[in-house]
Formats: sequence, structure tokens, C-alpha cells
Amino acid sequence: MTWPSGSKAISKADFTPLRGRHVRYWPDNDKAGTDSVPPLRAILGAAGVAEFLSINLALFSQFSPTLDANGKAQLSNTSSAWPPKADAADAIALGWTADHITQLMGKGLIQSETPTPPIHSSEPDRNNGRYQSRPDGLYCFNQKQEKYQCVGGPLDVAARSRDANSEGWGLLVRFKDFDSLTKEWNIPSIYLVTEGGNKAVEGLIHRGYKLAPHRDAKNQLREYLQGYDTPDRVRLVNRMGWHGSDAFMLPDRVIGTPAEPLHYYSDSASLCKASTSGTVEEWRDNIARYCTRNSLLTFAVCAAFAAPFLDIQATESCGFHFVGDSSLGKSTLLKIAASVYGNPATGEYTKTWRTTDNALEGMAAAHSGCLLVLDEIGQIEPRIVGETVYSLGSGVGKSRATEAGGNRGNQHRWRVIFISSGEKTLADHMAEANRKPQAGMEMRLLTIPANPHSDTETRRQLGNFEYDHDQGGGAALSRLLTDNANRWYGAPLIALLEALVKADRTEMASYLAKVRDNFKFEALGNAASGQAHRAADKFALVAAAGEYATGIGITGWEHGWATYAAGRCFRAWLTLRGGEGNLEDAKAVGHVREMLLKYGESRFTRWENDDARVDEHAPRTMERWGFRKTICEQDSMLGDTTENTYYLTRDGLQDMCKGFDVTNVARLLNERGALETGSEQGRLTKKVRLPGSGKKAVNCYVIKLSALLDDDMPTQSGGDGFDGEHWDIPGFDK
Repeated sequence: MTWPSGSKAISKADFTPLRGRHVRYWPDNDKAGTDSVPPLRAILGAAGVAEFLSINLALFSQFSPTLDANGKAQLSNTSSAWPPKADAADAIALGWTADHITQLMGKGLIQSETPTPPIHSSEPDRNNGRYQSRPDGLYCFNQKQEKYQCVGGPLDVAARSRDANSEGWGLLVRFKDFDSLTKEWNIPSIYLVTEGGNKAVEGLIHRGYKLAPHRDAKNQLREYLQGYDTPDRVRLVNRMGWHGSDAFMLPDRVIGTPAEPLHYYSDSASLCKASTSGTVEEWRDNIARYCTRNSLLTFAVCAAFAAPFLDIQATESCGFHFVGDSSLGKSTLLKIAASVYGNPATGEYTKTWRTTDNALEGMAAAHSGCLLVLDEIGQIEPRIVGETVYSLGSGVGKSRATEAGGNRGNQHRWRVIFISSGEKTLADHMAEANRKPQAGMEMRLLTIPANPHSDTETRRQLGNFEYDHDQGGGAALSRLLTDNANRWYGAPLIALLEALVKADRTEMASYLAKVRDNFKFEALGNAASGQAHRAADKFALVAAAGEYATGIGITGWEHGWATYAAGRCFRAWLTLRGGEGNLEDAKAVGHVREMLLKYGESRFTRWENDDARVDEHAPRTMERWGFRKTICEQDSMLGDTTENTYYLTRDGLQDMCKGFDVTNVARLLNERGALETGSEQGRLTKKVRLPGSGKKAVNCYVIKLSALLDDDMPTQSGGDGFDGEHWDIPGFDK
């Protein structure tokens, strides 16, 4: 059989029915027949032909068909010219029989023309043989020249891609640029038709694809991409972390077995530089062992372990901020935590706060399910740091509008644990821009004092460490840990994830709940506020992750050490915060105290007599909030003392406490014993005949300043145990 329309129409025929067949080709005895062998060989190779053999036409000119005396076929050496354009039909007319052909085959009639296999030789033809993707480049059959023509460098179409909702499709291609670096680009399907496919070609060239210089190359490349078809599918994801309960995405691999092939893709290089060097055993022996007896170091590492647990527990993102003086080892805490994931060097896995809030959104999304390390909070603008922290903790980026004013629906989303360091707290840094943090901001970035020592000399020698493991001080231990972390990193994360993808989610949730409840029982008293409980949940998750990593052999620590370290850091946070009450309540009371101390003389008219008269010789009070009465008391032991009492109407208290709920402020003052109330049950005001009010008594808030000067704040009343109970951790035996 043959194909229709002659040798110039080879590229028009569909040769796929010959896939897997053994083909012999008898060309015509002319230039067209001879020239047809190479393109036919290439096209059949693309079609998946198992074998391609062609006829050696020269033998027909060397031998002639004859018969011996018995009528048997034999070959004569008498040379006779093989007629031009002769084919198999002409051979029969010239006396060639099957027996003659059998004898000629013994003389090399059949020539092997092994077809050139395509890159996907085991797959069906994608472009009906017109295009071939070979190891040395992409080729297109040129009908006019009757041969294959180079289009450009090798181009491998890996699969047809789609997003999570199957709303965006594309072609995932791989190629090498001019520096022989492997590049990968997901070509959106719309690029294949926009401007005739020019956007797809331009994108490839922009990324370093080597296009052939002839004028047809651009159109051929565009046609190849538009006509390419494959049943292979891949799901594109643009964030790290969990995708389902059995697959965790990292920039270079998927841990677990996803329901369908996943591929991490971003138009730019991944911001998450997770990588590995060395083994878990090397990391444990050279880094984790030095965390023992160092609670801050242990907590930082456990925070790194905790990030993949956020999705399992379905909890919000959270951050921890180590604050303290310079050169005491805060950055070392961050680097050792980063070594769980990758190279801790700044610019590799460790990042800095020196960025914009928009860029930080993308960075958080790229680290979803992982640890985000941000060094030196002082590098971010004070005016945006509060909103940035709030956004990081909320896990949702800004909503961006389309050209028509609608919502693009492409907000960044993430779940991360982020750790930070700096010489200032969040509140101190925001104060530089005359801003105050909301309680929600400080709950999303929990500040831990990076100073476990009370005396100056020990602090100077050990810095943020509590034990130097006989290294000659905190600075020497810091250098050792930094050097070791630059050599061994990343393996702990892989080991942790490989265990988590196999763990039963129900058992894991039960384990996390048990650790959380026990931690809060040990850390909090009965009067703890909701904010204290919320923070304790986050410290408990860090403890649980550390215990789990210990249980599967990553850390080498004793059971209970991670919980103890998390408990110490939680108490340090609680002390710095001022107790386990609501932060808004503490700020409200603190605001009243600050206003009375700062403006007690200038915003309150002095009132010295009980007859509702004021000192007429005193300077006039501008923008008055109320009246101030000073009462002198005599004490035989302490001597004479004075008590300042302030009288404010509701308007006066509202003016003094702008931004606060006045009723709530009065309630808090009453609970502190700073409010003098009347005889009427449940009222927070007292009827007082104020100067200038005539004979009518006025409802006033009567505040005693001395009750607000007590610095003793209620702290946790729970136990101080954290005794290291051996948890029933899923995935290993106790």
C-alpha cells in the first residue's frame, strides 16, 4: 500500500495505524523516491513504527532475472539498467518473480532504515508526524524542501495543566536556555490564541528558548504548540503545604501520594528555599543536641516543627517575636530554626523584614504550611508593621480588583508560623510612627524576651543561652551552631513530613488536643482571659510538635523537654505582657493612670474645700476634664501622706479616654478598687455637689490615683509543672 498524492504529500498522511508495525518501503527509481526515504523514516518514527526497512534499488541494475534449463529462477550478472521511475509493478513486467526476490534478499536487497524515535516514543503521535521533538531540537517537515527543518532547541511538553478549579488551562513545557539551564514554563492556553499565538512564542524566547533563525521558525513553533495534544494532566499549585491530607508540596518534590499529579509552579523563582544537606542523624548530633538545657533555642526549633501541624489542627497562623539587646544571639535562634527547612543563610531560607507589605504577602503564601523566618523587625516601616503583622496572622492577603472593578478572586492565602527578632517590641516599633498596636496585632505576634538571665554578668557570658555545653560561652556556642547549620539542614523537615503523611488524622487531632489541654492546665489560672487561652493554644502547638519530632527520632531529646521549653517561653510572654487578663483591659487602665499622672495638674481644677468652692487665685484650667481634690492624711508610722482624688462627669471621662468604652473603663477601675461609688447598688458613679453645679448633686466618676499606682498585676495561678509526661504520640511506641 502507499499514501495518497505522492512523495510531496508525506506530511499530509496519517501514519498512526502503522504504530508498532514492521514496515518495508519500495521507493520509485527516481530522485523523488530516493529523497522520500529520510522524511518517511522520520515520520514513521514519530508515528511509533517498530521497524523501517527500505529496498536497495541498485541491485536491480546489477542483476537480471533469468531461468535455468529446468525453469528455476536464477540471477544473471549481466547488467541491465533499471528503468527510471520503475517500481514493484514494473519489476513484475520485467520478469522478476518471488524466487528472484528471495535470492536478491540474500545479496542485501533489504536495507535497515531504523526510524528516529521521538522524545515520547512510547506515546501516540501528537502532530500527525509533521513535528518531531528530538534530543537535539524541535523539527518540522518542510513540504517544499521535502525534509525536516529545525524549528529551535529541544522542547518537551510535559502535560496539559490546569488549576485547582479547572478554570485555567495551559501547557507545561520544559527546555534549556542559552546557558543550558533547564527552564519550565506553564503556557496559559489563552496565550496560544492571543495575537495568533505570538504571546506564547514571545514568552518562550524571553525565557531563553533558542529559536531557529529562518523566517518560518516562529510560525512553526506556534503551530506546534497549538496543535499539540496529550491525555496527560497535571494539577498546578502555587503554594507550599498540604494539598489534601496525604500530600505535602515542597518546591522540588511532593511528600506523600496525592490523588492526582501535583506540580508547583510560579512565574518567578520560588521564595521558599527549602533544601537539604546531610542526614537527620547529622543534624541531630550537631545541632539538636545543643538545644537541650537551652529553652529559647529549643522553642525556636519546635516552632519550625509546628508549621505543618497548623493545617492538621485547622488553626490560624501565628508568629513569635524574640526581643532583646543586640549581639546576644537572637539571629542564631532564627538560623537554627531555619535549618529544619533549608540553608539558614540570609537570602536563602532566612528572610528579613526589609520588604513591602505586598511582597510579604507573596512570601507568606510561598511558605504556606512551612516556617517563615523574618530577621530584624526594625527594618520594616513603623507605619505598616502593625497591619503587616495582622495580615500575616490572618492568613489572607489583599483583595485586588479587575480592570472592570470586580474582584479578581486571587487573594494570597496561607497558614504559616513566622518567627521574628529585633531589639524592639511591636509596640515600640509602631510608636516611632505615633501608632499603637491593637490587641489583635499583638496576639498574632507573641513577643518573647530573649533574655533568660537576671544578672548582667551571666547575660554577658551566655547571651540568649542558658547552657553553653562547655563551648566557652554563648558567643562560641553561637558560632558553632551557625557553622553546623550551614552544613546540615533540611533533612528534619523531610523526615517529619514523611511521618505526618502516614499518620492517622483522627489520632493526630486527639494527640494535639491532649497536649493543648494539659499545657493550659499547667500554665493558666482559673481567671485567665480568652486572649491568654488563645496564646496558650499556640505555645501548646509548638510543644506538641516538638514532642512529636522527638518521638519519631528527629531530635534526640528526652520526652517532655519540648513541653518544658514551651512552658518557660509562655511564662516569659505572660510576664512581659503584664498578666493573663485581656490586653485591652490592661491598656484601658494604663491609659487612665497615664492621663492622670501626665495631666492631673493641667486638666483638673484644684478643689480644696468641702463647700464646693475652688481656689479663685489658681490659674484657669483650660480644656478641663474635672476637679482634683488633695486630702492630707497623718500617719504616726509613715508620716503625712496625701491622696489625690479626681472627679469627672461622663463627658469628662469620655474626653480623657477617647477610643475606649467609657462604661468598660469605669468597670475596670471599680474592679481595681480605684473607683469610689455611691450607696446605690450597681452604680459606678457617685452623686457629688461639684463647684459651679449649685445645690444640685451631679453623677461623677470619682477616681483614686493611689489605687492605680500599684504595679503588682495578677499573673498565672496555675501549676508550674510541665513535668514531661510521656504522651501517647501517633506513629511510634512510647
